[in-house]
Amino acid sequence: MVKFSKERLTTEFEQAAVIHLEYLYGLAKALTHDSVFSEDLVQETYLKAYSNFAMFHRGTNCLAWLVRIMTNTYINHYHKNKKAPKHQELNNETM
Repeated sequence: MVKFSKERLTTEFEQAAVIHLEYLYGLAKALTHDSVFSEDLVQETYLKAYSNFAMFHRGTNCLAWLVRIMTNTYINHYHKNKKAPKHQELNNETM
């Protein structure tokens, strides 16, 4: 693996990944149907992508890579929340 400086990786990441921001936000909205969660999902996707950008194969489809990261992040979030215990609201009848 070729080592790059942090500055070079940041520049390459900006050129390859940031241009897909609007598309990813639209995809996040389609997945979540929630503006706030969509923003969080996009942010988490870019954080994961940036953290692992040194492993990204240059010359391959960056958008497909980002979509896969987003999809996996969304699925993991869904499964995590599905396992979480549901909270019941207490009302006067249950007390």
